[in-house]
Amino acid sequence: MKKVLTHICCGPCALYPLKKSLTEGWRAVGFFYNPNIHPYTEYQKRLAAVKILAEKMDIEVIYKDEYN
Repeated sequence: MKKVLTHICCGPCALYPLKKSLTEGWRAVGFFYNPNIHPYTEYQKRLAAVKILAEKMDIEVIYKDEYN
């Protein structure tokens, strides 16, 4: 199976490209890394949304959870 790594900034933005990849036979793997999201509360919301999305879509997500 072909793999595709998709950068994810938030759950809603990732829905379409991940669904499209899966329907076209790709194994989608997400990558969350967004240290430039401000304020920190917004960063936390986006991270939580990606975790929910990953669970519901049953996809692997690599998290580089850094916020400086």
